Amino acid sequence: MIADYEGDITKLFEGNEDGELPLLATRNLVLFPGVVSPVLIGRTSSLNLINYLKETPEQAFAVFCQKNADEDNPSKKEQLYEYGVHAKIIRVLEMPGQNGNVTVILQGLGRCRLTEVKGTFPFLKGMVEVAPEKIPDEKDKEFTTAIEDLRNLTIDYVKKNDDIPDEAQFALQNINNAVILLNFVCTSLPFDVAEKVKLLKANTLKDRLFKLLKIIHREMQLLEIKHDIRTKTREDIDEQQREYFLQQQIKNIKEELGNGESYPERKELLEAAKKKK
Repeated sequence: MIADYEGDITKLFEGNEDGELPLLATRNLVLFPGVVSPVLIGRTSSLNLINYLKETPEQAFAVFCQKNADEDNPSKKEQLYEYGVHAKIIRVLEMPGQNGNVTVILQGLGRCRLTEVKGTFPFLKGMVEVAPEKIPDEKDKEFTTAIEDLRNLTIDYVKKNDDIPDEAQFALQNINNAVILLNFVCTSLPFDVAEKVKLLKANTLKDRLFKLLKIIHREMQLLEIKHDIRTKTREDIDEQQREYFLQQQIKNIKEELGNGESYPERKELLEAAKKKK
């Protein structure tokens, strides 16, 4: 997942359309404005859409995440989350070994809201309306300060979370645009999909930022609790291993003494092992 933007970020969100558009339903990806992300395409309807968009590159379309990741062919409005993004295709990668699937590099544009699903053949189509969001002024010190707090906190979170690749830390350190940084964290960190949709639903970036900071603070606390549990569990295991080792020592010494060996040093070892218990 890659993200950054130079220049006026509002230009990226211009030109989005209301009305009936092709829809791409994703299983576990909530794409945010400005963020570039790979998406593996395998469903027939989705492949039909990608082929159509390759032939008509100027055609607008929208991306919405489905509520149930196990649903193969969502066909109703209720099966998709209400908020998504307009998007554009950056590249289509048809690599060997994908069994007919293709990887598409998408970039999220402006937010949109799904109001109705209109059809499913040859691909999903629906009525969408533009959902603009308020971007803070560049001179908003509260926003810029909170963004730097987000960057540092997220880097710390990535370092402590073994499930997140180290490449994410590099990306966080090198994203210069505040809006892209915020939306990159929303898209890429392993939070619950429904929680990400709530972040996407926020009508102002400042609201999204503060909600995201609360989530990361919570996740940091959970990581600390998990770390404490693992430490205590490891200590218990170490104690059990020590107890087992001492038991084996005592057993071996007793067997030697039982075989008629009455070396004083063996008796001393036995007494010492019992004291260690």
